[in-house]
Amino acid sequence: MKFLPVSLLLVFGSSSVYSAEVEKLTNIDRPVDSDNELSYIISGGVSAFECMVGVEVKKASHSVGLGICGQLSYRYYSNPYNDSFLYGLYTGYSSGYHQYEDKKEIDGVKYEDKKGIFAGVGIGYRWQKPSGWNTTLSMAIHYMEEEYSNVGQPKEKQTSVILFPGITVGYQF
Repeated sequence: MKFLPVSLLLVFGSSSVYSAEVEKLTNIDRPVDSDNELSYIISGGVSAFECMVGVEVKKASHSVGLGICGQLSYRYYSNPYNDSFLYGLYTGYSSGYHQYEDKKEIDGVKYEDKKGIFAGVGIGYRWQKPSGWNTTLSMAIHYMEEEYSNVGQPKEKQTSVILFPGITVGYQF
């Protein structure tokens, strides 16, 4: 009967000692005044926060990002120097069609011009490696309002709300 309390004491005692050692190891490479220093993250993948390629400027738990598709984002990291949950919001503007996109056809009319605004909120998790590499999984609620037009034709507006999953790989320096 004494075996169970002694075993539990050893497990909990060793885990608290081990967690203190892990905390020491994760703080070795971190500068003393790291909350006042800026870090930069370049990432690529699919994400509502940065489209396909993005750049972030991070100071402590707060980050501002710019995506190649015209997004501006803000993210808050619960643990800015290690693996961390993130919460954020973003907004952006798009116009025109890309060469690879087909023109939008609505009620038999092919529209030549497209403009849109979008915004959203999201959550995610970032795995940060000591080497600087990171991987982020995210999920956002994405709102988009698009306006289609042709010269001499009435404008057509469409809105949508979707769930936007994301995965990116980046490097923090």
